[in-house]
Amino acid sequence: EVAAILRDDAGGAGDAARGQAHFTNLCARCHTLFGQGAKLAPDLTGYERENTEFLLLSIIDPNAAVREEYTDFEVETADFLVLTGFIKGQTPDTVVLEDGQGELHTLSQKDIVSMRAISMSRMPEGLIDALSPQEVRDLFAFLQGDPSEPRP
Repeated sequence: EVAAILRDDAGGAGDAARGQAHFTNLCARCHTLFGQGAKLAPDLTGYERENTEFLLLSIIDPNAAVREEYTDFEVETADFLVLTGFIKGQTPDTVVLEDGQGELHTLSQKDIVSMRAISMSRMPEGLIDALSPQEVRDLFAFLQGDPSEPRP
């Protein structure tokens, strides 16, 4: 359905400036694009942004492909603390976990009871469901835009 919206010439072209507002509201809490946004998820600037199918799959089904460095792990400690996050560092003595707010937690290996990978992306499904067809075109105009163009 979204692919059809993007191909619908009758709907007109997307507006990158309006799309930037949608990016800010929906994506920039976790992703960076053109230097704007947070660093809790991959920086999209260097991604294959011109590939509409790739972007659509990533947005509509974020669990289809989760990059290894963005795999969440659930760690349970001996004192029943359960943390979830990316492994940012690991030694024979410690594990450093980054949670969903960007906080780092250094855990002693000897205190870890279990550690398992979670096969689901942090990115929620349905992010663009509330957008109108024009708003989707606007978002994609920004996502697939030229990074050298001036940004407000």
